[in-house]
Amino acid sequence: MRARRSPRSPTCGARRQRWAQLFDRTLQLPPPEHRAVRHGDLHFRRLLVAEGELAGVVDWVDLCRFDPGVDLSFAWGFLPPPARAEFLDEYGAVPESSAPRARVLALDLMAILAAWARAEGRPAVQAEALAGLARAALA
Repeated sequence: MRARRSPRSPTCGARRQRWAQLFDRTLQLPPPEHRAVRHGDLHFRRLLVAEGELAGVVDWVDLCRFDPGVDLSFAWGFLPPPARAEFLDEYGAVPESSAPRARVLALDLMAILAAWARAEGRPAVQAEALAGLARAALA
């Protein structure tokens, strides 16, 4: 049985246009000037939490020197807008080019995680990934 498509909302075209503009703007960015050691694919499945507190970060196989946007994607894919603003205030100055890179990577990571979770039958991971996708998309 094929899934039926749900009707598109009137804002769907506008959203697609904003995303296309974001991707185009990101592709036009110059190479990053600020390089530092980065985790490489930081997202909610990489966090260790104990008693409600962050206890660690795992899976450092993608460790690299690159733009802060690589790891700042976490802020767009995981944190709600008020927490994201607070996080970025504490983080400090971020190159202007890093935010679009971070947001595009957050969209990519959350979409991949949602697809993986669906295929693996992990509904809680799928729900969080879809929520992350919405947070990154609506930023």
